[in-house]
Amino acid sequence: MLLLKKTLSLLLLSLFICPFFACSAPVTSPDEEFPEINRIYHGYLRWARYHDAADFIENADRQEFLAFYDELGEDYEITDFEISYETILEGNS
Repeated sequence: MLLLKKTLSLLLLSLFICPFFACSAPVTSPDEEFPEINRIYHGYLRWARYHDAADFIENADRQEFLAFYDELGEDYEITDFEISYETILEGNS
């Protein structure tokens, strides 16, 4: 009987604790995240979603970024882009 109680206690405990570990995201480095973030940012530019793309720009430069694309007007269009190289600076994440 005591063994059954211990087994049930461990089972209940595992049912409450395991979901927290299963939902945690794996830790990734900036090198691993950069290609996906870069793809999203350039996708926003390509589809003229400049306000969404502005979320990737430092706060101090955001208004200038938006003003640049507003000045170009609605007829400005990005049809394609190519990344020739990537440089991740230390201290920027």
